[in-house]
Amino acid sequence: MRCVSIRVPKSEAPEPISADRRPLASVPRSPAQLDAVERRWWKVLWRCPVAATWTASDEPLLVTLVRLYALSEEAMSPGVAGQISAISSQLGLNPRSRAQLRIEFTEPATSAPLLGRERFRAV
Repeated sequence: MRCVSIRVPKSEAPEPISADRRPLASVPRSPAQLDAVERRWWKVLWRCPVAATWTASDEPLLVTLVRLYALSEEAMSPGVAGQISAISSQLGLNPRSRAQLRIEFTEPATSAPLLGRERFRAV
């Protein structure tokens, strides 16, 4: 048996996306089956910068994630925390998964560079 090596050309790197929080107008309508708490989480997630990379095929995962977040407000269990972590990774919501998915952010559009805790925004 002969081993054949195939050279795959490197794909072009994706365009970096803005690290700015996305405008409320960019949030798609939430599915009708979500309650008020889940709709709030839907808006929070869709306003994250990484949401610019999501497609319609990600919606079932997002619905599951918003339900888990709503459930975690009542009582957090290790099982819920683990599911939140796993789904968050699939959607690029943590630094390690963004690196694996090759998602890069450009600096936010601010007049002065932000240092330390100033770089993070409360949602």
